[in-house]
Amino acid sequence: MNKIERFGNFSSSNIYKLMSKGRGDWSIENVGAFFKTYVKEKQREIKLQRSINMPANTRPIIWGKVIEGFVFEKKLSLDYVEMNDKGRIQHPAIDRWNGVPDLMRKDVVSDTKCPSSLTQFCDLIDSFESIDLFKKAFPEYYWQLVSNAILTGVDRAELIVYIPYDNELHQIMEYVADPNINTADLVPFQWEWIFHELKGYIEDGQKISNVPYLNSKGIYKSLNKFEFEVPEIDKKTLTERVKLAIKS
Repeated sequence: MNKIERFGNFSSSNIYKLMSKGRGDWSIENVGAFFKTYVKEKQREIKLQRSINMPANTRPIIWGKVIEGFVFEKKLSLDYVEMNDKGRIQHPAIDRWNGVPDLMRKDVVSDTKCPSSLTQFCDLIDSFESIDLFKKAFPEYYWQLVSNAILTGVDRAELIVYIPYDNELHQIMEYVADPNINTADLVPFQWEWIFHELKGYIEDGQKISNVPYLNSKGIYKSLNKFEFEVPEIDKKTLTERVKLAIKS
């Protein structure tokens, strides 16, 4: 695994902040408040030689991390290769720009989202009608994919979104019962609550409250994929914004 640090660098997961604009028409130089705040944060991290933001592992974040592993191991084809364990990918020509894609499939870079909110899930799936709608509704996810496409040198990107059906919950309970599942930076005690929530619901008839699921008779599918060709203009625009951020 490479040793590229995250602190002081512009990362795919937050790079959407560089795409904010100020008042008036769009231009590369007309930056918004998010751009300025993000640049300042990275400048301070270089001085501190550490990240400013402390890692947060709330229940929604833990759910997302654990279920992303479940999706990769149980729901996707063997065409997908997991990238998290390969370390951060550095832009070949621009220092301080890197990221960690979730998955790669042939010439497609993919990211997986497993929201704990049914509202966010529905909003995401509804945004898949077009690139423009997705880009407007979820710029944080769109620009993350654009960044990762640039870093990996591919032209296509894909967002995978998953919430389990009610009849899949027993599979997840069995999955999280294994202390050796692939959960990135988590340790077993952090996801034990998922097992107890599911066990209480499945075996004891308790009302489930902290685990999202879909009614299998509903319209929405549990596993959803949105693949698109990344516009060259967006690659170019993001690249110019990163260069501007580094010079700022």
